[in-house]
Amino acid sequence: MIIRGFLEAIVETGTEKVIWSFHDPGLPSHEGCHLLENGDELRVLDDAGGTLWEGVVRFERLAASPTSRLDGSPCGEGALGVCFHGTQEGVDPETWRHLFAERRRAVLRRCSANSRDREPHPFSGPVDGLRARLAALPPGRAEALFEGALCRWLGSGAKAEWRGLAYAWGLGPAEAVSLLNYPLTGSDEVSLIIPERGGETLLPFFFPVFERLGLLFRLNAALLWGLPDARSRASWLTSANARLFGLRPLHLLHGGEMEGVRPALDAARADLGMEEAEGAPSTEERRHFAVVEELDAARRHNAARVLSYVERLAGILPALAREVFGSRDAATEWLMRPTIALAQKRPIDLLGSAAGRDRIERLLRRRQSGAAAMYDRAAVRRAGE
Repeated sequence: MIIRGFLEAIVETGTEKVIWSFHDPGLPSHEGCHLLENGDELRVLDDAGGTLWEGVVRFERLAASPTSRLDGSPCGEGALGVCFHGTQEGVDPETWRHLFAERRRAVLRRCSANSRDREPHPFSGPVDGLRARLAALPPGRAEALFEGALCRWLGSGAKAEWRGLAYAWGLGPAEAVSLLNYPLTGSDEVSLIIPERGGETLLPFFFPVFERLGLLFRLNAALLWGLPDARSRASWLTSANARLFGLRPLHLLHGGEMEGVRPALDAARADLGMEEAEGAPSTEERRHFAVVEELDAARRHNAARVLSYVERLAGILPALAREVFGSRDAATEWLMRPTIALAQKRPIDLLGSAAGRDRIERLLRRRQSGAAAMYDRAAVRRAGE
């Protein structure tokens, strides 16, 4: 498992000893904290993205009541079974400490035998499978994870101070609440939703917001990884973006629909060097891509062949596309052309997997109801300016 994030030095309560750790900003609070262990592979980056240090974690000369293992090597372990104040083999202790004090960007590959790994959080893993992972959670587990993510996103307030997650984006509490697209009533004031420290929010579990939070945390990881401060993050969010046809990412985030968050997330990953590793395509996907390449060359002369293939692959999608776009030819063109709602991917390119077919069906149904028309109107408006 490869994770991009930041080095962090944690002081364990009751021991006052430092635990060298790694924080994944794409997960809520402590779920994103990984305690480093021997065998983990770590690459620490400089400000320009070069390598400051790279190697395998090997702790030695520990300062927490050292004892000896059976092989005679020094160790120092606390009640959690992790090493405190360990010094990295072959690295000056002060140099190692500064890497964590500066919260340097780093890439971590977990040791396969790491004893500290918890059950994977559903926000981790491929974005296309996020909805399915969340829907598969037992109700109690889903509500607990929703509450943890919501509290981290909203943070807490104390008079003029506020420290929710979007504070690092240069946004205020009212905007952080609005980005959730939660169906609030007039009586749900932001001052009540953002609680004083230790208070509770007024927002009960709501699955669409749970899914949206998963995407917002991913966006947080990309922004923190690629941009050094809140001002630069706010500038990226409010500037016209060529990957979004000149639209501002914040405009799409306020759009209300999930397909507005996805293009903003995809643009951030591409712009800021956090593109998701897709891995090797499956046999099914490779066969699909080969057929699509052939269909692409012949589509203007044989639209029926495209729709026939898609119908065999994805059932109702061709009929749904014809209904949404008004004709067989228009449906074919939509399937074979890049679209802003898919971050400039072609709809047909996603049909090689079950998750991709599910995503295209959701997008078509939103267009059918008129909810996604804002993207078409915005593109036309930009083209006319």
